[in-house]
Amino acid sequence: MRCQTLAKCLVELGVSVRFCLFSYDWREDLYDTGYEQSYHSWHENELLFSELVKEDTIVVVDSYLANLDSYKSLKLAAQRVVVIDDYDRIEYPVDCVINPNIYYQRNDYRYSGVSFAGGPRYCLLRDEFHFERNEIRVRESIHEVLITVGGSDVRELIPRLLGKVVAVYPEINFHCVCGTSAYQLDLESLASAYSNLRLYGRASAVEMRNLMQKADLAITACGQTLGELSYMGVPMIGICVDVDQEKFRDYYVSNGLFLSRIDWDDVDWLEKIKEDLNKLSSYNLRNRMTHNLHGLIDSQGAIRAARVILG
Repeated sequence: MRCQTLAKCLVELGVSVRFCLFSYDWREDLYDTGYEQSYHSWHENELLFSELVKEDTIVVVDSYLANLDSYKSLKLAAQRVVVIDDYDRIEYPVDCVINPNIYYQRNDYRYSGVSFAGGPRYCLLRDEFHFERNEIRVRESIHEVLITVGGSDVRELIPRLLGKVVAVYPEINFHCVCGTSAYQLDLESLASAYSNLRLYGRASAVEMRNLMQKADLAITACGQTLGELSYMGVPMIGICVDVDQEKFRDYYVSNGLFLSRIDWDDVDWLEKIKEDLNKLSSYNLRNRMTHNLHGLIDSQGAIRAARVILG
């Protein structure tokens, strides 16, 4: 999704875009980027680069699968190679690294010969959110809660959240984004036991914006969605589900934007969520959190990043 956001800005700046995607079974997992696209195991076969990349091509890589040899081969084939990075995964032999996350600090990257950009000015906010920021309005009590755990519930958090959180607060309406339509169907029979729950499959940007607009609170994984929730001023309870989310979690905890540090494998992670939900029933606390979230990022990060990509 963040690459689609970048692609739109790059097209507006006058370049053509092609997506090269990897999927273990792309026929079952077909994703429509809205641009020319193809599926390749590109990170496993550097010979493909000679077919996909020309001398005037700028390559933008957003993948945890690409290894050092892949980047070296791309650097030889392309005019310019740019990496979208979240946590300094490897020492990239490329032209530029963009860390489009609020927690970025230049001194996180200790190697030379590469240009860097990152931080709040480069957070990639989708177009649909640009003019839809919530006014500062906070309801006296919590009526609507959004649950979102990313594009896939790799830690199988949703079933446990249903039984231990949704079931405990029948007075609250929960809106749970499952990530895929198939997963939504898998959960339907389990979810049917809760009259205060509505499930969604793969939500579009407009659907996510609308859900955030009406949410009094979000229970969320600590990924890219945090930027959109922050922009919309939605108080959050964050769950860190993998290593690439740890810096997000630490930033939000240290700045008072999360009440607790919660990891998916904490033995008491569900109890922590319920404790934070109870604390956030306070109007004053949610109001303060909403005001603190507003202004963290603006809507121009994607166009700034696109200009960096073009050099």
